[in-house]
Amino acid sequence: MPKAELPTLEKASVSNWGRGFISPDSRHLVYSVYDNGRAFVVVDNHESPLLFDKVAVPTFSPDGQLMVYAGKRNGQWYMVENETVTEKTISGISEIQTIFFRPGTQEYYVVSKNDNTLSIMVNGTTPLPGFEPKEYGYMTNLVQSDDGQHLAFLLEGNTDYIYQDGVMAKLADYVHEGGGLTFSPDSSHFAYAVHDGRKAYCVINGKKQPPYERIKINSLTFNPVTNELFYVAQKDGMRRVVSSSSQGPQFNDFPDQKIAFSPNGKHIAYFAQRYEARSRKNLLVIDHHAEPVTLAPLSVHDTLFTDLIFDSDSQLHFLRQQHYDIYLVEKKLSSS
Repeated sequence: MPKAELPTLEKASVSNWGRGFISPDSRHLVYSVYDNGRAFVVVDNHESPLLFDKVAVPTFSPDGQLMVYAGKRNGQWYMVENETVTEKTISGISEIQTIFFRPGTQEYYVVSKNDNTLSIMVNGTTPLPGFEPKEYGYMTNLVQSDDGQHLAFLLEGNTDYIYQDGVMAKLADYVHEGGGLTFSPDSSHFAYAVHDGRKAYCVINGKKQPPYERIKINSLTFNPVTNELFYVAQKDGMRRVVSSSSQGPQFNDFPDQKIAFSPNGKHIAYFAQRYEARSRKNLLVIDHHAEPVTLAPLSVHDTLFTDLIFDSDSQLHFLRQQHYDIYLVEKKLSSS
């Protein structure tokens, strides 16, 4: 990659540290440093000789072999790859919002903004196919499929748009809290949730699902084997886990922990809450057609500390906190 020449600046003493980033393989660390109007990065405890007015979003590729960031000098943004200032420049941009990599590759996307106009460039040089740079509200809930072949995100504002694989679509209904965009584990299905002002519903591969009063946005989860979508929905003031083929028992509420599935996809588990008198009972629900299991002595004052994790098709665990103590809770399933 050709290099771009930058004038040499004298490095000042360190007084302001930026956020650190660890590579996906956990072998490298990078963070930015700001002092006296100059900015540079520190990679694996080595200070970069490249000085800028501003440094934006140091980011590692999935294999940890490529570290990319944007550096601004005299109003011009330069893309830096593995400490080489490339000829990839971005002009007329006031802010670099984020840089992210396509899974399993060294292809990256640069999200930038000038006033209220949002732009996205592939590898810092090529406009993202199908994306029209213009004034949007804000970009949210960016997701990619596990195979790296699909990209989707929302643009929320006075009008909501959804981008998916090169196609921008205006949404007739508004998106709440990012819409819970998600791809199935095999990357063949795409789902999100919207609200039409009266009812909420999920959309799977472009098809509307049954409407509900509310949908818990962060609950959208695909079964890793069947690719069936499960989520928490509310009807008549009560909430339950639903899918296209099943409905779980009713509860008053659900905490933020995610729905979990066994590796063979035959078992489902989640936390739920039931209000009794003036108390709130936390419950562990396994295979929601069965009776919930109470986590005695778990009370409303306890914190469900982690998501549920299946160790095998016949056992799951989670951590919970009670006062100042943390407990490992293991649960064996009766059959797998």
